[in-house]
Amino acid sequence: MAEKPIREILEKKIQELEQKNSEYKQAEQWKLLNIKILDQINKSEAWKECIEEILNEIKQFTGFHAVAIRLNESEDFPYYITKGFPDHFVEAEKYLCTRDSMGEIKRDSNGNPYVECMCGNIICGRTDDSKDFFTKGGSFWSNNTSKLLSETTDEDRQARTRNRCNSEGYESVGLFPLKAGYEILGLLQINDMRRHQFTENSINFFEDIGVSIGTAFSRKRAQINLKVSEENLRSIFENIQDIYYKVDQKGKVLAASPSALKLYGYKSLDEIIGMHDYDFVYNMDDNALFSKELQKKGSVRNYIIKHKHKNGAPIYVETNTNVFFDDQGRPAGATGVFRDVTDRLKAEKRQQEHIKFLKSLGTIDKVIHQSTNLNTMLQNIAETIMQLFKCDRAWLLYPCDPDSPFFKVPVEKTHSKYPGAKTLNLKVPMSDPMKSDMIKALSANGPVTFGPGNQEPVSSDTYKEFNVQSQIFMSIHPKTGNPWLFGMHQCAFERVWTDNEIQLFKEIGRRLTDSLSSLLFLQNLQESEAKYRSIMSSMDEAAYICSSDARIEYMNPAMIKKVGFDATGETCYKVLYGLDEKCPWCVMEKVINGQSQSFEIVSPKDNRTYNISNSPIFHADGSISKFSILHDITDIKKMETRLQQAQKLEAVAVLAGGIAHDFNNILFPIIGLTEMLLEKDQTKRNKTDLKTILTAGKRAKELVSQILTFSRKHQHEMQPLKLQPLLKETIKLSRSTIPSNIKIKQNIDKRCGPVMADALQIHQVIMNLITNAYQAMEGSEGVLSICLKQEDPDVSVIELQKDRKQQYVCIEIKDTGIGMDKKILGDIFQPYFSTKAHNKGSGLGLAVSHGIVTTFGGSIDVKSEPGKGACFSIYLPITDKKIIKDNPPAYKKIQGHSKKVLIVDDESNIINLLNKILLKSGFQVEGFIDSVQALEKFKSFPENYDLIISDLTMPNLMGDKFCSKVREINSKIPIILLTGYNESKIMDRQASSGIDRVLTKPVEKNHILTVISELIK
Repeated sequence: MAEKPIREILEKKIQELEQKNSEYKQAEQWKLLNIKILDQINKSEAWKECIEEILNEIKQFTGFHAVAIRLNESEDFPYYITKGFPDHFVEAEKYLCTRDSMGEIKRDSNGNPYVECMCGNIICGRTDDSKDFFTKGGSFWSNNTSKLLSETTDEDRQARTRNRCNSEGYESVGLFPLKAGYEILGLLQINDMRRHQFTENSINFFEDIGVSIGTAFSRKRAQINLKVSEENLRSIFENIQDIYYKVDQKGKVLAASPSALKLYGYKSLDEIIGMHDYDFVYNMDDNALFSKELQKKGSVRNYIIKHKHKNGAPIYVETNTNVFFDDQGRPAGATGVFRDVTDRLKAEKRQQEHIKFLKSLGTIDKVIHQSTNLNTMLQNIAETIMQLFKCDRAWLLYPCDPDSPFFKVPVEKTHSKYPGAKTLNLKVPMSDPMKSDMIKALSANGPVTFGPGNQEPVSSDTYKEFNVQSQIFMSIHPKTGNPWLFGMHQCAFERVWTDNEIQLFKEIGRRLTDSLSSLLFLQNLQESEAKYRSIMSSMDEAAYICSSDARIEYMNPAMIKKVGFDATGETCYKVLYGLDEKCPWCVMEKVINGQSQSFEIVSPKDNRTYNISNSPIFHADGSISKFSILHDITDIKKMETRLQQAQKLEAVAVLAGGIAHDFNNILFPIIGLTEMLLEKDQTKRNKTDLKTILTAGKRAKELVSQILTFSRKHQHEMQPLKLQPLLKETIKLSRSTIPSNIKIKQNIDKRCGPVMADALQIHQVIMNLITNAYQAMEGSEGVLSICLKQEDPDVSVIELQKDRKQQYVCIEIKDTGIGMDKKILGDIFQPYFSTKAHNKGSGLGLAVSHGIVTTFGGSIDVKSEPGKGACFSIYLPITDKKIIKDNPPAYKKIQGHSKKVLIVDDESNIINLLNKILLKSGFQVEGFIDSVQALEKFKSFPENYDLIISDLTMPNLMGDKFCSKVREINSKIPIILLTGYNESKIMDRQASSGIDRVLTKPVEKNHILTVISELIK
């Protein structure tokens, strides 16, 4: 019974010994692998090939499916080398840093990249050895990732895990940091799809390998960096622009960088080595000061000293130098760096000069903008220029005109020792040198300098006149006016103007040009504004300016007077036109678009007609206002209407004259032949008929005479006039124009006395009133009543003369038309007032009638009510003057005694009539219907004719012209001119054409024979 337990114990012991022996052998193998890896690391020069070999050894020794190393690259830790991982896995897991949608690395609150997944925990040292899957060495391991993921969260695992290892089927995963001291440079990753592949020994082994690789990598990185640094230093030393040098205690050159060759002009360093420091300095004193400073302080920093090139040219170098010591601590020499700062110093000098240049321009700009007064600004500029350039005189000459015989200096600032032309108040004659200098300035593109060296010489005249030894000037051309000449004088010594001074002077001239342009423009603008305000103030027309939102910005005095107050700031349409909204005719939009607009309106506020012109005003801030001028054309429009009416009347007059002329030509033979027929033996019936024809012809003659009287310009003659026949004649003349549905009733008192008046004007008044009366009844039946009676008007109608016995006649014209209300009655005698439709009246009839009646000492009264017609009463004072009767002269029978008469008329009927009348009275007659042929015949036989009768209006050659040419041939022959017109102008031609008598057609037989008899005698 005892043997079995002993045997079991022995077997167990044997198993333990075998296990320990196996573990020992395995440990020996791990140790050998470690030694092999370390040996590989120490021997290998090619780092990447070394790492790749190590991974192959590990994979082959352990049998793991996949191994890899991640190394730090910039801020991420990509795979450096992988063995056994599929390509898609490597590509997906290549980087560890979390990135945003733009591909940028995300960072934590401290600005460090956020490295995710379990790899990120190892690399960042985010491990907790209290958890089973972390070790004290900072590693992670798991023999069952599926179980780990199912039993833990991201929070437990201390990072968001991607889980790609597990999704690829890797159950055993180990992550071991690559350490170099406290620095983690990457990690060693070992994966296997089998579970339980890691043991405590293997984990310790991999952690040791991680330290070995990390340490080796750190050392390798340091070696690489050192090599790179050495190469960089060597490259810098060989290519550095600065000069490295080393000298012994006595200043002998022990070493120098190749850059010294270029700086000092030597071909090889052998020439420089062995030279002394004083061989390179420009001035020995400078070298002594440098050495003293170095010995005193042991080092110098940024010390600038003047060296020299091999050819002797100066070189400025800046040095940083230190004293070095021997083994006993004694000074053994100096080492340092020289840097060529020649260009830098030149640049600094240029910069200083540029700063001075800019400060000077800033001063000038400040002076320019301090004053808006032109003279003040120019004086301040001259004074500032003297201070900036330290010259003896600064000036401006205007105008810069070489052709002017004299010149004056309006602006000048000068040293008290050297007074100039303005100070001396000189009007300087234009000398040839000065003229030449001006021409140079006008043709130059900038300043012209005068003085020593390569500059233009100062003319002797300028030197003597103003003590000038050097000068500079330039022409400046403002946009307004002629060029100016701007200049400076140096009187105390000869001065060479530097390039910087010339450039500064040129820039000042340019700015002065701009300022002059602005101030001259401002000055002109102020003068223009003053003129504008003066013009606006003196304008009779009302004008105003309003903004785009219809606010009044300005009103001239005429507009203020029209409105009654200054309405600046008010709304234009409300103030000017009494409207509550924008004017219907508003053109603001067009004006804002830059268009000028002009139009006529009738103002709803005062019912007057205005022509309004509107123009844009452009402001500097980009806004636009509207400038409007209101021209009151109410009276002009009325005058235009009167002119149109006058033109119509004139046209009617011309037409009437032409009709009357032709009608007289027709009546002439009718009346003449009738008179001749009455002289023959006729039956009683025939004589009665012929007398009727003669009466009708004479009536027609009188009617034509009335038409001619109406059509011609009439010189009104006041004479005693009986109104009865005139009134009857006017009624007869009107009957033909009045519609038949209107009855005419007349009641004319034969007892009414005469009045002092002009027949034509009274006829015009009656015609106006009759026309108005029947037009008031137009379209319906009515009665027109015309009455003449002797009646005194009421005192309310007319102011009675002092003679209370004055009597009046009354012409009363009454209609049964539409009538008028009181408002219309108050306006009917106003010019241009009319109640008729457009184009049916001028509005002048009653006004003219009222004026005519008033001129004759009378008055018009009117009574009317709507629907009850109207009654116009004309009151004229009766005169006691007698009417002069025109008795026709007694005609005697005459004989022609074969006298020959030449008749010229384009109407053959008239020639035939005159031929019969004259032949019967014993005259010989020759007639022509062509005035040109008649003149040719007269030229051929002037002695054959004793009298000439010519018509006025004929084709080819008018009668008055014909008569003039006849007079040139025979100045004594009697001439009678016949005309169908009855105008004073024709009478005026009588003297100028040599005409003896002018007779108006139709002429009675006895009248023309009497005139012929008188002329022949």
